[in-house]
Amino acid sequence: MKSLTDRGMAISEPSPFRKGDITDISDRRKIGKELLGWFLHDGKIRGVTPDGKVFEHNISTELTKAFISSRR
Repeated sequence: MKSLTDRGMAISEPSPFRKGDITDISDRRKIGKELLGWFLHDGKIRGVTPDGKVFEHNISTELTKAFISSRR
């Protein structure tokens, strides 16, 4: 989020998680914005493997939900 705001770019809007692999992993900024949108929707932090598989990080959902609530 800080990287986007530092560059004058808009923060992603919350969006529901889209199941399945990411077929084009060449645009890291686009992937990052998609991951951020999913995070802002459900509070789950995800990553993407080099072959495009989306995975969830092991996190405290209580903390992430508190963060998301504080942004509203």
